Amino acid sequence: MYREPSALERGKRIVVALARLWRARKRLVHVPTVRQVRWMAGFDGHDPRSYLLDRTVNWMPEMLPERMERQFGRHGLLLTKDHPNLPGTTFELVVFPDGWGFDLT
Repeated sequence: MYREPSALERGKRIVVALARLWRARKRLVHVPTVRQVRWMAGFDGHDPRSYLLDRTVNWMPEMLPERMERQFGRHGLLLTKDHPNLPGTTFELVVFPDGWGFDLT
């Protein structure tokens, strides 16, 4: 059964996310937005790096809402997430600066 994390747990996750971002700063070419950090903390993402939101450089889904397409040319935050039910399995998630995102795997 799902239990909403307490304020203390959410605070700890933010601190962990910020520490992971600091350690990965050489792989970041942008400063992550607050919403990107919150996604990273909420999903316990690790191995962060910048992801240029440009179809000529990186893969992007064909159909995106207009609000996401307006952010092309900026950098998203690429996160790796361990699959909760399948040990050893991971998936990658790109988070747009405004908090929207998509799964790469």
